[in-house]
Amino acid sequence: MPWSSRLYGLGVMFMGLICVAWRDFDLGQPVPTSFPERTALACGAGALMIVTGAAVGWRRTAAWGAAALAGYYALIVVVLMYGHLALSHYAEFWVYSGAAEQLAIATGGMLIYAATRMRLHEPLRASLTHLGQRVFGVCALLFGGAHFFYMNLTVPLVPKWLPPNPTFWAYATGVAHIAAGMAILTGVKARLAAIWLTVMFASFTPLVHLPMLLNNPASRTNWSENALNLALVGVAWVVADSLRGELPPKDTLPWRDTLAVLVATALTIVLSAHFNWSEALYALTRREERLQLDELPMGVLVLLVGLIWLAWRRNRQARREIGARRVAEARLEEALAANRALAKETLRIQEVDRKHLALELHDELGQYLNAIKLDAVSIRDGASRDLRGPAEASDAIIRTVDHLHGIVSQMIARLRPVALDELGLLAAVEHGIDQWRRRLPGTQFGFSTQGSFDGLDESLNLTAYRLIQEGLTNIYKHANARHVEILLTRSVDGARSELCVSVADDGCGTDLRGRTTGHGLNGMRERTELSGGTFSIDSAPGRGLRFEARLPVTRSA
Repeated sequence: MPWSSRLYGLGVMFMGLICVAWRDFDLGQPVPTSFPERTALACGAGALMIVTGAAVGWRRTAAWGAAALAGYYALIVVVLMYGHLALSHYAEFWVYSGAAEQLAIATGGMLIYAATRMRLHEPLRASLTHLGQRVFGVCALLFGGAHFFYMNLTVPLVPKWLPPNPTFWAYATGVAHIAAGMAILTGVKARLAAIWLTVMFASFTPLVHLPMLLNNPASRTNWSENALNLALVGVAWVVADSLRGELPPKDTLPWRDTLAVLVATALTIVLSAHFNWSEALYALTRREERLQLDELPMGVLVLLVGLIWLAWRRNRQARREIGARRVAEARLEEALAANRALAKETLRIQEVDRKHLALELHDELGQYLNAIKLDAVSIRDGASRDLRGPAEASDAIIRTVDHLHGIVSQMIARLRPVALDELGLLAAVEHGIDQWRRRLPGTQFGFSTQGSFDGLDESLNLTAYRLIQEGLTNIYKHANARHVEILLTRSVDGARSELCVSVADDGCGTDLRGRTTGHGLNGMRERTELSGGTFSIDSAPGRGLRFEARLPVTRSA
């Protein structure tokens, strides 16, 4: 078991032993003196605290011991014992600070139960842990408030030899309690705040409570204060352990900050009403009326309103920027996903082409090369009567070579359009369109050009040709079109020159609002953008499709 749990259990056992020794309830557990069987119940409560405190120190019994302590202090002590006090003394702060001490002990039990219960569901474990941490933060705020409300009782407890003076340390410890409680509630440096409370509580024993006990060992109050402080040291330590490794809050809504502001505001109002800070400020500023210091609060109020307005505007601007960034990131993610799919499809097509090429080389070239070999052998061994004559074998070789020439030409055309190198862009496009006319006899193809296409770069010619080729392939696969129009335009504007490729059909079209599952359009867009151009599509279901690629022209050397 962690030392924090053992120290917590030891403190509770200490409190139980005091109850049994004095045959009375703990001083923090207000039970009326006229309550029936009060002595027996007090001894039973003390025995329960001793047993459960000891159980917390052992791993096998820690869960049920902690659960029993949490239930006893939360339900019996806080709800039943302090419930009637809150109704009759609701305007007195000691009721709430006293209940906070008992509630803190209940919080320690709940945190130990959440940490040691093996069969507890993780969401429930996390909820109990967070609840215990927040409750302890509220208790720390009440501890700090008690320092200010009962400053006349706090100052005498501080050793007089501590510099600069006891009053300073009374205020300092009150502020430290409140600051630590706020840190735990907001989750900002929460573990550091819990560790600070642990050290501060632990320092109270040698500086405050132990000297009082040594000065008057017969006082039950001194024994009870030492036991209670020991238990609170254990509680703060348990809270610090529960915050180990906890990530900073990721809340999108600033409810933690809002809670901190509300708590600080309420505490300031209460302290101001108790110590009459406004009256003291008025008396101080009244002496310097010539400086008009009494008008300073109004100016500060206007400044605060202005800062709130500025913060609100900056918050709105930041939210808009975050929203725009999220939209851009989503679009970028979609583009990256499309590029990854396109690259995967490109690799797949390459492998298919390689496989098809290998099959053709094996089936076509291998078969006919073997036939050429047989005919060559026949010519060489022409004297044999069982083989064909030289003339017949030569004719067979010629026919085989012609066939192989056609196969090789088809392979070369599939790998790279020969007409593009030999005849230029326009002739290559017209040749390709003629081939599509034979494939799609029911579709009318129109091809028109504008401008001069001389001096175009080789890569630009290939890009334009591939765009038209891929566009016609998409029409063949998906469009079911009756008319297709291809337009090539070369425009010159001063030093700038541009080649525009446009293909339009009257087919079934597509819905551009949805994500396309094909890779043809994405491939054309990627090819265009790699050339430094722009690519646009206009389509709707039943209205056909038209794409336009604008490519910047650079003169070939």
